[in-house]
Amino acid sequence: MHPQRFPLTQKARLRDAQGRILLLRDAATRTWDLPGGRLDPGELPDLAASLQRELTEELGALTTHIEGSPCALLPHAMADGAEALMLVWDGVAEGTPQLSAEHDAWCWWRLGDEPEPTAPALRAVLGLPSDVTWRYGLVGTRGAIART
Repeated sequence: MHPQRFPLTQKARLRDAQGRILLLRDAATRTWDLPGGRLDPGELPDLAASLQRELTEELGALTTHIEGSPCALLPHAMADGAEALMLVWDGVAEGTPQLSAEHDAWCWWRLGDEPEPTAPALRAVLGLPSDVTWRYGLVGTRGAIART
């Protein structure tokens, strides 16, 4: 039996000079999330370029700088309900976002502020408590990620 395959999405945990984290509200679902998105075909060899493309699409002229390599890999429920793996990068941002039509609001957020995001993977990335137990792990000789 082969492990289930998941699409890969990338998110950026962008901080401003005050240490707040940028959150965007999805226009369709009205849920808060980090900026980022799915990889387009052919983007797998350069994950950083794929993330930068997504940030430019979603945030316009906001200046962003991604630091190093990804800091987390978590299971994530997409807005359309599909299961995915979320690769999270840390970074800094300056300026004011110019949102795409995909989002209808943004905020600089810090722990204890409203809104309090509800997506379990986002809660984990932000250090918020969650009732979800992660049951994923590496399997097989090729390092596939699957439910355990």
